[in-house]
Amino acid sequence: MGNPLGYQADKSLEGESFTISAFVALDGSSNVIGFAPTATVPTAAGPYTRGKGLQKAIGPSGAIVTQPHTTGGTYVFTLDDPWLAGIEGWVQQTDPGAVANLNSFVDANVGPNTSGGANPGNNPALAAQTVRVRFRNNAGTLTDPAANTGFWLGLKLKRSGTL
Repeated sequence: MGNPLGYQADKSLEGESFTISAFVALDGSSNVIGFAPTATVPTAAGPYTRGKGLQKAIGPSGAIVTQPHTTGGTYVFTLDDPWLAGIEGWVQQTDPGAVANLNSFVDANVGPNTSGGANPGNNPALAAQTVRVRFRNNAGTLTDPAANTGFWLGLKLKRSGTL
């Protein structure tokens, strides 16, 4: 569960836990901008998305593999590797300017299948290795974040059942 080679362990009471920290850049339609291309010179002036551990399915800017912005106010990310449990998830929006603030919510199925659910962070209603971020306005309506902004996404994941 989880690839330990690319991650540094957190120092916490939760043994074998790792953190994925990501910045998700949004374009003028609130779609996710991919990560900076490595095979060619970047053509856009940035910003780019960066989220090691959940960016393989996104792909480079200009060649998005799977667009995480699935519908209004909803973003679905695929983890690069399966994990045992999700310990924590958080979202922080960049300053959207003079618009109404949105409330953000995170749920996930970090495991390799959809039959589980006993471990935290494993919502079996979601596809395997999926993290869903939703933004709602004060009335509870799903609403996209302001265009040309972005948000930080953090996930604390448990690699194994080791205590």
